[in-house]
Amino acid sequence: MSSPLRVLGLLSVVVWLAAGCGASDSRSCKFKSDCAGSQVCTMGTCGDGCHVSADCPTGQSCVTAADKTKVCQLPIENQCAVSSDCQVPLICAVDQRCRNQCQVSVDCPSGQICSTTQTCAAPSEVDVNNNLAVGGSGGTGGGAGAPSGAGGNKLDVGGACLLSSDCNEPLVCTLGKCHVVCMNSADCPAGQSCIVVGDLAVCQLPTETDCAYSSDCPTLLICAADQRCRNQCQVSVDCRPRQICTTSKVCAEPSQVDANNNLIVRDGGVTGSAGAGGSTGG
Repeated sequence: MSSPLRVLGLLSVVVWLAAGCGASDSRSCKFKSDCAGSQVCTMGTCGDGCHVSADCPTGQSCVTAADKTKVCQLPIENQCAVSSDCQVPLICAVDQRCRNQCQVSVDCPSGQICSTTQTCAAPSEVDVNNNLAVGGSGGTGGGAGAPSGAGGNKLDVGGACLLSSDCNEPLVCTLGKCHVVCMNSADCPAGQSCIVVGDLAVCQLPTETDCAYSSDCPTLLICAADQRCRNQCQVSVDCRPRQICTTSKVCAEPSQVDANNNLIVRDGGVTGSAGAGGSTGG
């Protein structure tokens, strides 16, 4: 009796673990810390992060999501007839696959090529002239659907951009503007903080800081109780190095919190977990 029971118990554990692993692939999330292991939170769902398509299961491509996080594109996410079938910011390319837009190859995930139709593709998906092969016909796509870039002149910090290739190197384009990349706030000009935008960390521009409501802040940031646009967090690992996750669940510099990690508001007071987080109205 005891041996069959032990076998049954082991089988139950195996089934439970298998179910748990399957569930983690589609677990809803708000922060990276909501996801298991190396998974990332993008478009509200936990998924496999990637740097190149080789990091993904066979047949899947590494794509850049709207928040600049790089994730493995699921098979059900890559087929399309029109761009509205694709998840933002992907478009429906001439081969009826949802793809990232680009101006040059540096705008694509590593290892991919910017095709003549201004969409990212694996080297095996283009011909010798970088034309994207049209599915089933053996033909190639021309220059359809190119995004409007900044043109010949490169942009400085704060310049309005669509792609990182619009900006002077080593600036990157995120939140619609050229930004300085940072590891922590010490990499930024005095008074600026290093903020997390997807898988990028950039110096927050002065025009992106002040707020009355969360709708005043760039995407992914909220208006905190000190009327500054800040990253949300559950624990400090969700913030940049040397930053603290406050009791009001926003990231802050050590100089911006008291001894109990309460965010210091501008009138000299502090806010705890009960008084946090900006309104989402407005």
